Amino acid sequence: MIGSGEQTVDLVHVQDVADFVVRVLENEVSYGKTYNVANPENPSWNQFLEMATKELGVGAPEGHVPFPLAYTLASVMEIISKLTGKSPRLSRYAVRLVGQQYNYNVQRIRKDFGWVPSTDLIEGMRTCIRELRSRS
Repeated sequence: MIGSGEQTVDLVHVQDVADFVVRVLENEVSYGKTYNVANPENPSWNQFLEMATKELGVGAPEGHVPFPLAYTLASVMEIISKLTGKSPRLSRYAVRLVGQQYNYNVQRIRKDFGWVPSTDLIEGMRTCIRELRSRS
């Protein structure tokens, strides 16, 4: 885990994104505006990975790598990648995505549409994992 794992997962369930897109297309108030489609109630990475590893029947990651160390390692891997032509196993972007806390302002989306995500991310992902596992 990069950092403490207490930073929240910055994902939105596809059903919530689709719901918002329909609302935008049906309402002229959105013309010329930018909206953050985010779920401020998302779980931490620790909670998310606990669910995912249980559902997949795999071991949970052990230990934590401090953010500055992970970022430095990713930088080195990107340099090596340029020299070898192989994709890096870890990128600075991935480290930032998982290792930093992001807080997106969702006030405009709530004010203009009264929109709040309706799908709990943990339950939504659990359903997706079970669906994919049932197909294989």
